[in-house]
Amino acid sequence: MPTTDHKFLCCQCLNSRAMSLRDWKCGRIVCTDCAKTRFFTCSRCQQDRPVTDRHLIGEFTICDTCRSELKYWASEPNPVENPTFNVIGSRRRYGIELESHTDTDHRLLKLRKKSRFGAKSDCTVGGKEFYSPILCGDEGLQEINTLCEVANELGWQVDINCGYHLHLDVQGETVEKLRSIAYAFMCLYDVLRRCVSSNRHNTSYSCQHICPNEVENCGDFLYWARRQERYNFLNVSAYFQHGTFENRQHEGTFDRDAVTNWVIMNLQVADAAATYSVSDLKNLLHHHDRTTMDKWVVVKKWVKDPSVIAFYENRIRASRCSWFPNNSITSTISA
Repeated sequence: MPTTDHKFLCCQCLNSRAMSLRDWKCGRIVCTDCAKTRFFTCSRCQQDRPVTDRHLIGEFTICDTCRSELKYWASEPNPVENPTFNVIGSRRRYGIELESHTDTDHRLLKLRKKSRFGAKSDCTVGGKEFYSPILCGDEGLQEINTLCEVANELGWQVDINCGYHLHLDVQGETVEKLRSIAYAFMCLYDVLRRCVSSNRHNTSYSCQHICPNEVENCGDFLYWARRQERYNFLNVSAYFQHGTFENRQHEGTFDRDAVTNWVIMNLQVADAAATYSVSDLKNLLHHHDRTTMDKWVVVKKWVKDPSVIAFYENRIRASRCSWFPNNSITSTISA
């Protein structure tokens, strides 16, 4: 009588096979033929999965679970024990959100291996929105550089619907300093709008502007801020959800210099504004004889990095606005 001592029953094809043809897939004993034809190894998690869960994404073969996770993932903490501030010039924490027109899943696989940024869908754009963890110091700028390098390497795109939102940490500020920061940004609206693409000047998601007088005269600032629209160019209502003021003006971009220079300028403007009272800022930025050019000169004095100033002067000059001359700037204002 033949013996079956050295055979096993394949869980897939239900055939009796020699023990030498035995394999183990997804907790099942299967034959080598079934192992090759009915299972695959996910390119992302490296786990064996049945072929019914297989998805071909560009050059990758991934499972159901990984494909679902690529639709959204949280940013990873960015702990820095001893941050440096040589480039950024501010100890204020920050975070950014970059919207894209690219929603190609296999490209996202490469991002997750290199960056701490999270990703989520956004109904206002054709692709993903990439958002940072809480960032601090020059090391935060390096995280941004890494994201931009990956994006440019993989050819990610933006279009006119994409924005770049910058969150400025204001959790440690007094109410009066919060008012001063908000007031300064409202006064500088016409300057800052020339530092970004013209396609952001009239979008309903970022161009709404609040008169500085409203910030000055609102009485209870926190009560007023809680009731503001999130789509104002400076979203002060973000304070109650994130502890930040959110500048929504900038166009979507993966240009490293554009992203990091905007961070540096906004942080240093916020830092400087917090040292003034609203009445002092009114005299400096909102007096009846203050021109837009005068306001830019104040920004130049507040922002300490000459390369950042040069970057935005080139942008302002390229926008051909009437108030910015081609020659050197002079002003009698003392900031």
